[in-house]
Amino acid sequence: MRLGTRRSRLAMVQSRWVAERLTVPVELVGITTAGDRTDAPIERIGATGVFTTALREALLCGEVDVVVHSYKDLPTAPMPGIVTAAVPERADPRDALVLRPGRVPEAGARVGTGSPRRAFQVRQAYDVVVAPMRGNVDTRLRKLADGQVDALVLALAGLDRLGLTAPNTQGRAHASGGLDRLGLGLSSAGVLPLDPGIMLPAPAQGALAVECRAGDLRAIDALAPLDHPPTRAAATAERSLLAALQAGCTAPVGALATPGDDGTLTLEAVLADRRVRAAHTGPIEDACRIGRDLAALLLDKEPSR
Repeated sequence: MRLGTRRSRLAMVQSRWVAERLTVPVELVGITTAGDRTDAPIERIGATGVFTTALREALLCGEVDVVVHSYKDLPTAPMPGIVTAAVPERADPRDALVLRPGRVPEAGARVGTGSPRRAFQVRQAYDVVVAPMRGNVDTRLRKLADGQVDALVLALAGLDRLGLTAPNTQGRAHASGGLDRLGLGLSSAGVLPLDPGIMLPAPAQGALAVECRAGDLRAIDALAPLDHPPTRAAATAERSLLAALQAGCTAPVGALATPGDDGTLTLEAVLADRRVRAAHTGPIEDACRIGRDLAALLLDKEPSR
């Protein structure tokens, strides 16, 4: 089975994780996407599908049999001929501040991020200056080590998957030997997970989407054991909200759905640029409706000042 993946180190790690859990032989096929060819701001190159379109095109034309995406990068509109055959169990969905050694999120600190959602929320939580920044995790960490910024906002799931964090007993996290192995002088850098009360993550952050062609029963059957229904329901609610807001994957929308032990799903979301936040709970089987209903609640709320 040929598995298509972006060529970044994180994408390759995620794809190998999927490949190792399949019971059929797998060959990884690296594909360069439009988002990988430039460091220009996403809004300048076109936000929709910049990290996913090339993978899906390779899938539809038969170059590969399966593709793995960071679910948060996928457009909310379905792609004809393609199915999401598996949504594996979600990793930690939170964002994190990666701080230069000895630094804390102090007033006036320069925080690097290319995400409007992160920029709005980090400015609300801390008295900091946001420095626009794009690039893969390694590129951003090099810019941090070079002193271009005092801190970065990155997805904790990506740092964990790359082996760059380790939890401690206080519920925080600190840089592990993985950062030291990068040779950037960041072995004592701090990694501070951000509570969703401070920063809600991007819809479906921390989740993977594994796609194949709609009629490929061999691939569908091979991928089925990887599917994790609670994660699929949570991602469905978050992406349904995004679709109802008619917002793209780079819009300043944060959302996190949490399955309950009683069969319910609670979705919390923020329109960061309007400072509007709300939550909604319903049966987990109604994940799509929960997202749509919460979108309507958010749009009806008056922006806070």
